[in-house]
Amino acid sequence: MVVIIALSFTFLLLLIINIALVLATTSTAISGAKDWCKDSCGNVSVPYPFGIGPDCFLNSWFEVSCNESSTPPTILKKINMEVFNFSYDLGYGREYLRGKSPVILHNCSGRERETKNQTVDLTGSPFFYSGRNKFIAAGCNNKALIAGIKPRIVGCESTCNGDTLFGTSNPNKTCNGSTCCETVIPSYLQTFNASFESKTSSGPQGCKLAFVVDEEWLNFNITNPSDLLNMDSVPALIDWALPKGINTTYFK
Repeated sequence: MVVIIALSFTFLLLLIINIALVLATTSTAISGAKDWCKDSCGNVSVPYPFGIGPDCFLNSWFEVSCNESSTPPTILKKINMEVFNFSYDLGYGREYLRGKSPVILHNCSGRERETKNQTVDLTGSPFFYSGRNKFIAAGCNNKALIAGIKPRIVGCESTCNGDTLFGTSNPNKTCNGSTCCETVIPSYLQTFNASFESKTSSGPQGCKLAFVVDEEWLNFNITNPSDLLNMDSVPALIDWALPKGINTTYFK
């Protein structure tokens, strides 16, 4: 009996060690900065393969520009994207960063921005929008589509009563199609722009908007969709992958 217990304990110990080694291996990519390199920008930790300064990042895609006296302080330089944080999700099993993604407006009095200047283009980079984001569109009589991903058509439609942005028919302000709508995004999406149409020519032709957003952030931070009228951008999750054949010597 003592031998059996001892063997069981040994097996359990080995199992725990193996699990710990697996977790350590899967999370090596973002555990810390390269030796002698700045490891944060403001309150944002910057782990390797990202880095600040010469010889501190894997390649130019992972170079971080840091200016703590400016707003925003942390920029992923080559794609010109503000980064809120770098993370690793053990449950999801993938490295990601949370970056700024534009809210694209159409026909919004006093808030109009040229959609061509709001395009996100990550083509050729190791970055892509995570599947944990949602495409959200809002506005009366709105049919919004993610532009430039032919032959696929991805988008949704919203309708509402009255001529206000989100109407008055849905007091709970949920994205069920009457005040705003939502849909999943394509896998490995690397470009984002939006195009807008009206569902009917006779309906309201007011303000319309669309964006890709971290679904969890949206659920906890937006209680009324009208709040989005005052926002230029929202956080989105950006997945990334290391090129094949990378020397991981400097990974912690």
